[in-house]
Amino acid sequence: MLPPIHLCIDGGGTKTSCCIASPSGILARGYAGTSNIAEVGLANSVSALKLATERAIASLPKEWLASEGWDELERVNEQGAGHISRKSVGSGEEHPEPAEDAYGAVLTVSTDGVSLTPTALSTPPRTPSPPKTPDPADTLRLSPLGGGPHPHLWVVDRPSAPAVDRSPVRFASVWVGLAGVDAPSDAAALSGPLSEFFDIPPGPRLVIQNDAALLAAPILTNGSTGGLTVVAGTGSVCLAWAVQGGQLHYLGRRGGTGFLLGDEGSAFYIGRGALRAVVDDFDAGAPETPLHGMVRERFGVKTTDGLLAKVYELDEGKSASVAANQRKLAIAELSRAVVKCATELGCERAKGVLRDSATDLAHQALPLVDGTRIVDSRATLCLGGGMLGLPIYREMFLHALEHRGVRFARVEYIADAAGRGARTLAGCAE
Repeated sequence: MLPPIHLCIDGGGTKTSCCIASPSGILARGYAGTSNIAEVGLANSVSALKLATERAIASLPKEWLASEGWDELERVNEQGAGHISRKSVGSGEEHPEPAEDAYGAVLTVSTDGVSLTPTALSTPPRTPSPPKTPDPADTLRLSPLGGGPHPHLWVVDRPSAPAVDRSPVRFASVWVGLAGVDAPSDAAALSGPLSEFFDIPPGPRLVIQNDAALLAAPILTNGSTGGLTVVAGTGSVCLAWAVQGGQLHYLGRRGGTGFLLGDEGSAFYIGRGALRAVVDDFDAGAPETPLHGMVRERFGVKTTDGLLAKVYELDEGKSASVAANQRKLAIAELSRAVVKCATELGCERAKGVLRDSATDLAHQALPLVDGTRIVDSRATLCLGGGMLGLPIYREMFLHALEHRGVRFARVEYIADAAGRGARTLAGCAE
């Protein structure tokens, strides 16, 4: 009999990562584009989550699929759409839908493994973004290769949107960490379609949270009294946690308000800071620096006075929402140039942009480390997101915290949040 398998999804502002694990380790991975519900809306967010899952399932050995599920996938390949019937894989007791919302969760580690228990959060409700209709021509078509060196793999012909309505594999538990899930209403909007897709009721076996929650597992397992999870990727958010009775309890958050209102310390924040620095220097008649030339090169303009028009330009061939999101990501992508300028060219102006951004991220986190909710000398700081994965930026952030008297007992950067979450659920070693 096959062991139970578990799934964890890390949905960010740039990409969606999915990981499947069993007690023996990681079995498969899948990826899709952004699933930030606040940016792309409910329908497109769910579509990306399903697509990442299907791509991960596509690399599982065939024995994990029910026979009728495999037959149905062949029909999907012929018709471009379909509904998957499934048989149970592994085991797992069904749980009734709890009274609490599935946004918050208590992570528990015991001799029986890891479980997620829903808890209510105090975050005020927020109306989720209205659904956006995906392009019907953008369908995913899956077909088994059959024979050859990899008979268990499927071919993804049109990897843009999922074509199956239900997962052909049964998961013992699913943990979704998603950017833009900022209130119970966001998780409630997602729980319906995801519960139907996975055939799991919202609750202990299907938990939907902000993506920063995926980083919290080390806080529970290393003897800390509590900790902070800080994500700085395309966007940013900070969450505080306490360990009580072997459980991880959510305490509060700062940030996560999106690029219009915040996202301090994020890739977008750095890119916007670089643009401001270049434009301000130009207006002030300041000397040129390597940062100026690199920013102009990234936006394809020869002179700084043409930069603003290029930054605000929208692709008229795209819908308004898609064009606006592409513009946001282009500004966030500029953070790479800022880091390159600082590390490879030694540009002090670029270093200043990074330092200011890291300082603002530290300011965002500080109210959570107030000595009552979190005592830094006995707590763990868990970092995630592409920006904090860069040594120069991570060191600037930690220095900004230390400059204000905050020094955590442990600091850990988690590069693979989906993998860490899946392994935690499955109870397997790193």
